[in-house]
Amino acid sequence: MKFFNLLIKLSIIGMIGIAYIIYSNTHHEPGFINDDTGNLISHLPYEVSGNQKSKVILIFLHGFPNTFRMWDHTIENLNKDFLCINISYPNYTEKLELKWGMDLLDIAFYIKHTVELIENEIRIKNKLENNIQFNRIIVSHDWGAVLSYLVDSSYNGFAKEIVALDVGSGIEESIKAKISTLSYQWYLATNFLIGNKVGDYLTNLFFNLIPKPIYGISEKEFEKINSKYNYFYYQFWKRIIYFSKFLKEYKTETPISFFYGKNKSFMFHNDRFINMLKTNKESDVHGVEGGHWFMEKKENMKLILDRIRKIAKKY
Repeated sequence: MKFFNLLIKLSIIGMIGIAYIIYSNTHHEPGFINDDTGNLISHLPYEVSGNQKSKVILIFLHGFPNTFRMWDHTIENLNKDFLCINISYPNYTEKLELKWGMDLLDIAFYIKHTVELIENEIRIKNKLENNIQFNRIIVSHDWGAVLSYLVDSSYNGFAKEIVALDVGSGIEESIKAKISTLSYQWYLATNFLIGNKVGDYLTNLFFNLIPKPIYGISEKEFEKINSKYNYFYYQFWKRIIYFSKFLKEYKTETPISFFYGKNKSFMFHNDRFINMLKTNKESDVHGVEGGHWFMEKKENMKLILDRIRKIAKKY
């Protein structure tokens, strides 16, 4: 009888688990959501700087575990000529904290909406006609790169071009890459679910093991890293069927300039992604010396800045 009761309990748990997986992978319609207190979230945290008369807008999307402070040096070198919008996400700034973070498709929706909101404010401030359009170029790294692909796929034509750093749509096709990715992503997702001081401790333990330095993170910023940052991994694996399909099938006519560090244990891109870029004569690929945060090298940053300026001149 005890065994039978245990079997029933396990069956119920299994059914709930399967139902949850199916539910989590159904189509998600992105849109406005409320924060934890029930107030509508109108936009993502952002900073605007640079030449407000420029018709070229550079949109910066950071990755994990960086905050939007990682782009300070880059923007400093560009905001004389261009308008720069530096966007962050829930839990990466005190301006917006959410217990469960935000679905990646909702973040993509909010990126688009936040940029359009800023553009409207600029039109009003500079007394421009409503039909004046801006030429948007997305500059992204790590999860920011994934978000730039989601924005590009979901809102065709939103960005004129993308400059993506180190992460493509899919990882290297090797057993080592797959096992390593599963290991660290599940570890971080689990830390997010654990939360509190234990989750924070385990998260920081991870950062004591990965290669340093982490570009754009000061000691003060580094101390703020906690398990709440990890929701990207939770949200991704919660709907893995959808996102796996998206990454494998992602195709675009939007030109992408892709830079990646050659000195890593495995690559955060695969041959399919590179071959897709090669079919577009306006896209290009740059393998540079360095790891995941190869931007720390001045010569690599110069290449990125030169490429951004060259793209912007088209518009």
